Amino acid sequence: MTTTSSTTPKSTAKKPVSATKKPASTAKKPATSTKKPTPTAPPQQADMNLLPAYEAMGVPERVSLADLPPNAELIGAAPDEAFVKNVKEFGVMQPILLLKKPNGSYVVSAGRRRVKAARINGQDKIPAVVYPFGWASNDVLTTIENQMRSDNAAADLAAVESLVAQGASETAISEATGKPVATIRNLLRLKGLIPQLRAAFNEGTFKDSVAYKIVALKPDEQRKLLSTLAKNGRLINKDVDILIAATIQPKPTPAPAPALSPTPAPSPAPTAAGDDADVDDREWYEQVIDLVKQIQALAPPSETDIHEIAEDLLKFAEYAGAQAVATP
Repeated sequence: MTTTSSTTPKSTAKKPVSATKKPASTAKKPATSTKKPTPTAPPQQADMNLLPAYEAMGVPERVSLADLPPNAELIGAAPDEAFVKNVKEFGVMQPILLLKKPNGSYVVSAGRRRVKAARINGQDKIPAVVYPFGWASNDVLTTIENQMRSDNAAADLAAVESLVAQGASETAISEATGKPVATIRNLLRLKGLIPQLRAAFNEGTFKDSVAYKIVALKPDEQRKLLSTLAKNGRLINKDVDILIAATIQPKPTPAPAPALSPTPAPSPAPTAAGDDADVDDREWYEQVIDLVKQIQALAPPSETDIHEIAEDLLKFAEYAGAQAVATP
């Protein structure tokens, strides 16, 4: 009897301990339950997840090039000969960045040139870091990766356009990508390229510096560049400068105004130096052209940067003058 009574308290003493453990296990369940829906929630709002919606670790994989989108869907210039040779000799050293959709297909967020070079070299698989689709906006990832590496203005433009179409503001895009709002607005100017030139720009047949010059032209004037593009397979700054110079017409000299009255005008009173007699009444662009020519004459030939800037200013001032003449 004594042993029975002594064992009974021991068993009852353990019960409270087990009772206290149960609440501890139930307290952990809400924490796990809040994490479970997280991976499934972002894909429903994938288009507007400018920043990562939840913590995710990319999975290193070797992906088959046949499983990736065709080159025609990979915006950007084709890799040059040196880049292709490097990929052939050393392989793809920097993994590309992919988003994997629920159906198993991939979206290339970064590494388009590496994909194209690997295909040229006949490779089967390349290294990649794969994230779940919906983790963050593919357009934002493209823009950030281009900013970290070499610029790809065509891909950046397509990404920013996509974000704007999804309802993202310029401020939100700037905060997500780190690009200033002014840079984003400048990129969106390139939407003014006519479709044929926009397609050529996406293929990398001319640089963004040329694109910004072209977009200042009217659509009819842009079309005049298509023959040069078809002939040479590319466009350079000189091609656009020649077109701008060809459109410039000398400003007609205005006829003298007829006298309002036969009464001779009184002789003007003598004026001191610096009075209105010295005011230049010419148009602003005419004055700019003269000032730029003075800069070109003063700057020594070794200052190539100054001469290049002056040349660009001169072209735009001449173009502004031509537009002023053409516009009634």
